[in-house]
Amino acid sequence: MSTVFPSAEPRQSNVTMVGQSASTGVILLIVLGLIFGGVGTALGLDGETGGMIFGGVLMLIGLLCVGGAVKKCLASMQLEPPSITISASPLYLGETLSGELVQRVKKTASINSVNVTLVCREWVEYTQGTSTHTQTHDVYTVKETLDVSGEISPPDCIRGHFEFEIPEEGMHTFSAPDNKVSWRIEVHTDVAGWPDYSSSFELSVAARIAPHREEV
Repeated sequence: MSTVFPSAEPRQSNVTMVGQSASTGVILLIVLGLIFGGVGTALGLDGETGGMIFGGVLMLIGLLCVGGAVKKCLASMQLEPPSITISASPLYLGETLSGELVQRVKKTASINSVNVTLVCREWVEYTQGTSTHTQTHDVYTVKETLDVSGEISPPDCIRGHFEFEIPEEGMHTFSAPDNKVSWRIEVHTDVAGWPDYSSSFELSVAARIAPHREEV
């Protein structure tokens, strides 16, 4: 790997970030579920075949929204939001990201696995004819499974170390009206017999600059 040149951005060491509660967005999911369910029911009662089919689809979407809200509530009853401490922010392309994860348990939980994933995601907006479209895809993904499993009871925590190489040839964090590149750490805690817990943490990855060399 070649030398990592620093960027012009100020940098902090040992940065800690706390994930959002699993119950975040529950009210929105319930409201969407009620709206889709209500509209779907009204169309289904219309009596026409097309309306009944479309109404059934909307009712299914409504049930999925309510189901998602219930799963989030159940997940937050057993686990607290995880926190991660990363080696530095912003990170540089081509360097090693080192981090520690901590997640407290509210009551005894049987952990199957804890996966930490580094993701580079690109969002693009483009025009085709008279229509505007958006597309999101993962440019780079690498996953690490922490050495954590078994039964964990309070006051013990889920703890683990992770390490990733930020690809040297990758794209730094970037934002424009029609194109965005973001980096994130995604944490997925698989709990036996209970809804899993998922969190996402935004990272800042800076472009490198070559050091100035004086002319001889």
